[in-house]
Amino acid sequence: MRNNVVKIAAIGMLAVATGAYVHAQTVKSSIALPGAPEGIAVNYLTDRVYVAIPNFDNISDTLAIVDGKTDAVISTISIPPVAQSVAVDLLRNLVYVAGTFFDVNGVEQ
Repeated sequence: MRNNVVKIAAIGMLAVATGAYVHAQTVKSSIALPGAPEGIAVNYLTDRVYVAIPNFDNISDTLAIVDGKTDAVISTISIPPVAQSVAVDLLRNLVYVAGTFFDVNGVEQ
């Protein structure tokens, strides 16, 4: 009997969690960004979204910073041409952008 109660409780919790998950996966709005965004990271403590946007010119790429509450681009930063992956260190509030590029001689850096 006890196992049946546990199973019913587990199924109920799964149903509630699944319902919340389904509703969380809706498009709230879209944000216009230049180019083709490559990498994205979110700092949920500061409500900032960081988007790496390669320019494919081997001169510089862009890191767009989006306010997660207003869905507005609050800043863009010119970065070296490596915009492929973005990571956030939540404890230190630091953002890392990484990737590879080819220099003027065609050598991958």
